[in-house]
Amino acid sequence: MPIKASITPDDAVDLLNNMLLRDPGATAILIGSRHQVNAAMDAHPTLITQETKEGVPTLGLLGVLNGLFGFDEVHQRGVIVAVYDDNDRLDRFVRGDD
Repeated sequence: MPIKASITPDDAVDLLNNMLLRDPGATAILIGSRHQVNAAMDAHPTLITQETKEGVPTLGLLGVLNGLFGFDEVHQRGVIVAVYDDNDRLDRFVRGDD
């Protein structure tokens, strides 16, 4: 496959949903994995970090992707959103700004 000159949030959502279809377990682990970051990373202007209950900043894959594509100020969420079902299982990915 040739290198893409640009990608859109829709491209990322499509890829994530395809990953979920191919291997739901691995995709859920990748999306659910968050890692502690330092203050400099937490202060990055576009990465979306999240604090633990203890106030420790963490970063995951969606925080990185949304750092590339942006944050929807109206809905207060990243452009790419993980949707979970009633049993707290990863169900799908959608555009958060729709």
